[in-house]
Amino acid sequence: MSDTDRSGWAVFGIGDFRLFGSARFLTGLAYQMQAVAIGWFVYDLTHSALALGLVGLAGFLPAVLCALITGHVADTYDRRLVGASAFGLQSLASFGLLAYAHAGLQAVWPIYALVIVVGTARAFANPALQALLPTLVPGPQFGSAIAWNASLWQSASVMGPALGGLLYALGPSVVFGGAAASFALASVLTGLIRFRPAAVTERPPITWAALSAGIGYIRSQPVVLGAISLDLFTVLLGAPRRSCRFMPARCCMSVPSASGHCGACRLSGRSPWRCCWPIARSGAMPDCGCSGRARCSARPRWRSGSRPRCPCRWPACSSLARPT
Repeated sequence: MSDTDRSGWAVFGIGDFRLFGSARFLTGLAYQMQAVAIGWFVYDLTHSALALGLVGLAGFLPAVLCALITGHVADTYDRRLVGASAFGLQSLASFGLLAYAHAGLQAVWPIYALVIVVGTARAFANPALQALLPTLVPGPQFGSAIAWNASLWQSASVMGPALGGLLYALGPSVVFGGAAASFALASVLTGLIRFRPAAVTERPPITWAALSAGIGYIRSQPVVLGAISLDLFTVLLGAPRRSCRFMPARCCMSVPSASGHCGACRLSGRSPWRCCWPIARSGAMPDCGCSGRARCSARPRWRSGSRPRCPCRWPACSSLARPT
């Protein structure tokens, strides 16, 4: 075995894995771009935090409601066709968002409906692709394939929100159009993967025992149950921090406390000098949040339009209101 075959790059010599990796990167990038654009789009239409939260609920519920069905479908039908069909459905939903944004309508329920379609398609695509990957590479290269698959997905998760935010400056239609094209291309790439017949030729009957077999396995494995529960609570408890990073300027329009800290900053644990520009109640003295730091980047603003002195009293503070 040559040094090239032993390296982690050798897995890209397999054509089917190149198609699979490209599709995974494109769909991850498109999903993250679209998620950012949908959040901004809904908030621009409604200016409601509740409406923004319902977007996440609409995308999360399909995965929960279809959990018992998606795994059975991945084990019963051709996984590459399941993945290609799911990506094609996501592409149609993105085109629907593109048409809605271009039409300039104000109703929000069509956006929720399309987000549900995207969430449902994603719920079917994920288990199918996870089960498809081990069949694409030989056993000695399976570890490298898993590592590259995770790296491609994480890279798309990091690049997607940034790219989506930049493109949203050109308009939501640009982001939705790019996501639709990426999903469509990923559908074609997944369909080009060579067909591999399943080892079991007879399809198992759809029974409750077959659908709930995964739940029984998780309950019998305390380590797996603990890992899933830890990941669940980490995601749930990390949501306020993500929301404050997502719209720092908007979150501070909420009613602040007497110290000038907005509720989203307190909930997420972020100090105000990193999160937002405090907005104080009339007559209240806000804390710029530098807490004795040598460099303060706070920008206290007042609804009354007055210019009070900066409460931190540090010469390096770059607040708009200077001590007098």
